[in-house]
Amino acid sequence: MKNSRVYVGALSLLLMFFICANSIIYAIDLAYKMKQREAVNKQTIEELRSDIDNWSLGYSDLENRVVELQEENEKLKAEVDKYATENQKLHQQIKDTEAEQEPEKTLVLSAKKAEIKQEEKKQEVTGNKFNLSESDIYLLAQLIYLEGGATSYKCQLAIGSVALNLMKADGVSLKAEINTPGRFSVASSIPYTTPSDTSLKAARQLATSGTTLPSSVNCFRNNYYFSWCKPYCCIDNVYFGSY
Repeated sequence: MKNSRVYVGALSLLLMFFICANSIIYAIDLAYKMKQREAVNKQTIEELRSDIDNWSLGYSDLENRVVELQEENEKLKAEVDKYATENQKLHQQIKDTEAEQEPEKTLVLSAKKAEIKQEEKKQEVTGNKFNLSESDIYLLAQLIYLEGGATSYKCQLAIGSVALNLMKADGVSLKAEINTPGRFSVASSIPYTTPSDTSLKAARQLATSGTTLPSSVNCFRNNYYFSWCKPYCCIDNVYFGSY
């Protein structure tokens, strides 16, 4: 009985020793792992601190750059304001100059108009039987050239005479007569036509000396008379008559 108790006591001591040994081993292992974890955490903290320092430096650089850009913007704004002020001054100077020159321009314009009128009077042909201006004479020459530029001088005089007879009969200007619908088929080509020297000569002679045909002759046609007109004469195969 006594031996059994000794045996049980020994087993209990052995068990307690084993439990204590396991606890010590577990504590040592836990301490080792905590040491490793502490080292890892320390390294992580150092890395984070380094990153934070780098970010701080970067943020500081950004702040400095922002300040620089703001300063540049202020300088540019000042330059723009300066140029705007100078531009306003320049515009005001231009307005003042124009205001000063306005009376002078008016005088020059009035003098120019008077000069043009005087020139037009000078251009009116002496002894002009139809009060044709120089532009009217040129217009008549254009019509003569388009209607009979290839004919003789005599025929061109006759063509111009018909145009002047019609103008006088209708009591309108030469331009209005030529542009009367259905009157002259070549009217639309006149603005693009340069008359020959012969046509100009014929137009000037008609303006100074009058027509070479009676006032009743008011139509003409190539190759033959109109069926409804009264024949008068034929020059260079151009037939003149009246209606």
